[in-house]
Amino acid sequence: MAAFYLFHAVERAGLASNCEPRWLTPEEEKLDDRHLLEKIFDRQPDIICCTLYLWNIERTLHLLRRVRQNFPRVKIITGGPEVAYHHPFLFRTGIPDVAVVGEGEAVFPQILSALEQGLRTDFRQVAWKEGHSYTWGKLPAPSRSIQDCLPPANHRNWTPDPHGMAYLETGRGCPLRCSYCRYGHLRRKTTFLNAAEVNKRVGILMDRGAAEIRFVDPVFNANPAFQEILDSLLRLNRNGKLKFFAEVQADLLTPDQIRGLVQAGFSELEAGVQSLDPLVLARVRRPVSSNLSRKTCASWPVKGYE
Repeated sequence: MAAFYLFHAVERAGLASNCEPRWLTPEEEKLDDRHLLEKIFDRQPDIICCTLYLWNIERTLHLLRRVRQNFPRVKIITGGPEVAYHHPFLFRTGIPDVAVVGEGEAVFPQILSALEQGLRTDFRQVAWKEGHSYTWGKLPAPSRSIQDCLPPANHRNWTPDPHGMAYLETGRGCPLRCSYCRYGHLRRKTTFLNAAEVNKRVGILMDRGAAEIRFVDPVFNANPAFQEILDSLLRLNRNGKLKFFAEVQADLLTPDQIRGLVQAGFSELEAGVQSLDPLVLARVRRPVSSNLSRKTCASWPVKGYE
């Protein structure tokens, strides 16, 4: 999904003719180190872009080090949640040529252009390798709405995977500022798709064979149009063939909305790491609606949820 977004940004910037993008297939993603390296060596890439997560960073850096040994001139761009200004070991490895903190769509095309011309960008979210250290830029990256970042709803690559799973982002930014989460600190502003756009994108994914759609918003019900979206999903999915997943701020849901989620086809909801202990919530800076209590939670007996 991240690769799809980034290449669309390249397309929109008019740079697609300069690139021949290749992604790992689902089968290749399951390969062991030796066979995965063989695939990369066969392709002889000029640039490798990697999204770093907590669960893949050490293996990815190990593989990239092996690639660099065989292709010293390859350029490596890293992004994802594990790229942080003071990461404990990422920059000490010296492996990335460019590292991006936060969202990449607004800066990725400029990074590719800069690499092609032997230049550098000057964004403070982007670090460039200089000898044995890294230099950060000074200017803020352009701020864009989610509508400007997402590929069009009818884009040819907007399809479910072979198992019928599709992913859809309807909002960026989180209204919460939990101390244990980077998202709310990296993006302070929220931006959302309206109900009509969400309805359009879900409808297209259904027509293209989606059996399940996972909404990847940090808080799905933070969208001001949440009730309208819920109503439209209920109309689209009257036959109940489509399943939905979302992360929600549970204390803001009303009993009617919980029933509406079930009726619309949400088979799974995630409420994150939670506590009802006021001291714990104060420590992690995660407020909970004063209307929520153990008693009210127990009074919402909806099929499939407790």
